[in-house]
Amino acid sequence: MTKKEYILDFLKEINYAYNHPAMYDDLKRLLNEMEEEILESANCKWIPVTERLPDKLKNVLIVIEEDEVCEVAYMRNTYNATYKANGAKYEFVLSTGVTYAYYEVDAWMPIPTYNGGDADADSD
Repeated sequence: MTKKEYILDFLKEINYAYNHPAMYDDLKRLLNEMEEEILESANCKWIPVTERLPDKLKNVLIVIEEDEVCEVAYMRNTYNATYKANGAKYEFVLSTGVTYAYYEVDAWMPIPTYNGGDADADSD
């Protein structure tokens, strides 16, 4: 059982004990929002495209199978006839304008944010 499943079971028990479905729905929504924030703030884990795709038109880092190079790209609906013929619903567009079908991309992750440097780092 995942942590999320455990928490949802716990919330269901609270709902049964207090008979307050609106509270359960609010807590479940809050849990989903927190999960999204955690995923966005992780910024260090690659997400396989087979697991899930990024939001359309949002810049992300991608790894392309053939190059094994990290690139900045955004995802959009497929316009390339070749990709459509191969069944791709989405394509990743690099900052250079080059496109790749989602099945040509191994993984993606949100672009990490700069936190101003490591406050604990030694300075010379």
